Amino acid sequence: MAKGRAAKRAGGDRLTGFKTEHMCMRVPKLDPAIDPASWLACRDIGDLDAVRDRVALCIDVSRDEQHATLVAAAVLPDERVRVEAVAAWDGPDCLSRLVNELPATLARVRPKTLGWLPNGPAASLAAKLADRRSSGRRGWPPPGVVIAEIRGEIPAICMGLAREVKGGTLAHSDDPLINDHTAGAERLWRGDVWVFSRKGEGHCDAAYAMAGAVHLARTMPTRIGRPRLITVD
Repeated sequence: MAKGRAAKRAGGDRLTGFKTEHMCMRVPKLDPAIDPASWLACRDIGDLDAVRDRVALCIDVSRDEQHATLVAAAVLPDERVRVEAVAAWDGPDCLSRLVNELPATLARVRPKTLGWLPNGPAASLAAKLADRRSSGRRGWPPPGVVIAEIRGEIPAICMGLAREVKGGTLAHSDDPLINDHTAGAERLWRGDVWVFSRKGEGHCDAAYAMAGAVHLARTMPTRIGRPRLITVD
């Protein structure tokens, strides 16, 4: 009883731990990164066919390097941003398979931008993903694809995704992988800001990849359309 009273006073992770370890209770996450009701409300079955000319891709890797996800995003005509999972790899050899399959995937999707988070677990792919054109090496990235190392404030990217969902300005097609990683992501506070985290053996790399893709889609230069010649009679 004394431990229970102390856990109740402390709250947070200590209370959750007491309930699960001493009371055998399943406790819902106390601090989900993405509001579950808002995520459900953003469900809108569709695709990116109408906006293929402005698709951004982002890759992220799980902490244990046992899973990696490639997510696409593009801004729709109604100013919402649509996301969809393009590919995922799992298992001990997932990163080598990712590297081998990525060129063909890019040739199929033909994105404008491919991004990754070099300050996280995806740093293990640095030599494979970095733009090689400055060194005179050819073959990567594919023609027309800009490589974007997302070195900005990762908390701002994660919190920006949560804001999109909360505001109803994101659309998703109920993909099981994205649903799982989004539902499992919790807030890991760093002072007054936070990033995604997931306790136990679960992964949240799809949530990070989605956040990065949304960031790239939102910051992509606006198209100016075809040039027109205007004459005055």
